[in-house]
Amino acid sequence: MLRCAKSSYGHPNSSTWLLADGDARQGLMASTVSGRGTSQVGSVCIVTDSTAALPAAVRSHPALRIVPLRVIVDECTYRDGEDLTEVELATALGEGAVATTSQPPVPDFVAAYRWAADQGFSAAVSLHISGELSGTVHAAALAALEVGISVQVVDSRTTGAALGAAVCDALDASGEGLSAREVTQVAMAAASQSRTWFVVESLEHLRRGGRLSRTAATVGTVLGVRPILTVSAGKVELEHVARTRTAALRRILTNAAEFLDQAADPELFVHHLGDQAAGDALANLVHERTGLLPTVLGAGCVLGAHVGPGMVAVVAVDHGGGTVARTGGR
Repeated sequence: MLRCAKSSYGHPNSSTWLLADGDARQGLMASTVSGRGTSQVGSVCIVTDSTAALPAAVRSHPALRIVPLRVIVDECTYRDGEDLTEVELATALGEGAVATTSQPPVPDFVAAYRWAADQGFSAAVSLHISGELSGTVHAAALAALEVGISVQVVDSRTTGAALGAAVCDALDASGEGLSAREVTQVAMAAASQSRTWFVVESLEHLRRGGRLSRTAATVGTVLGVRPILTVSAGKVELEHVARTRTAALRRILTNAAEFLDQAADPELFVHHLGDQAAGDALANLVHERTGLLPTVLGAGCVLGAHVGPGMVAVVAVDHGGGTVARTGGR
């Protein structure tokens, strides 16, 4: 049985709200193997939310602050990534629990920005889940108006792995001494040059939460089909319809291989919800098909609440898109 947790606000005026160009895509970010997101500390602090999929080595970066969204399971509220594990959530959903999510309260972002100022950072770049999927970026923008440090609030138009990729590249750009504007350009390049394809056991969770387009929801009602979903323009959309789960995974592997053919600096990732064995199995298939070994990361409880148990995803990101932003305007 899950235990309820109380929400808590912390303490961690210039603000700009930016929108990432292009379709929303997902790329799980820097793996511990690649070393992305583990650079030295720069003058720009990076703030993100708990939907960003990040390896442990990056989550502990001294220039990074992560603000948790809330997950509500049967009227009990939990902080994503702090009070509730993916295994606990998947088990609860499998037993019929109803889960919803909510954006972080504005004071949580105020605390994060004030922390950045207190630590001596000159500015903060705040990278967040698509505004089409959550009000998180709006809460961040409101908080940025209440602090003295300059904050650029960025709608990544994506979430999960792609958001993680943006965070990783932003940390590296900050460590290289780039300005907040340049760090933002690098982050937006990563978000826009990534893709996610995922298969779910049921569309009920996405439909109930309103995160699924009307077309995809309609197709999902047809018995005996397996929709492949993606994130486009910040929204969850239907990418393809397969007859079986095996066929759906085969299609995703083909998509990933085609992405790699065009990528300058590719990286692959696999998402799962509290099922490491399923994630590892898909990672092996990806490796066999593409020759690249993907990083396997959990989807997180916020995403898990909307996709439900049994979800797996492949994420592809091209880190080469940030080259111009890194060298231009310095």
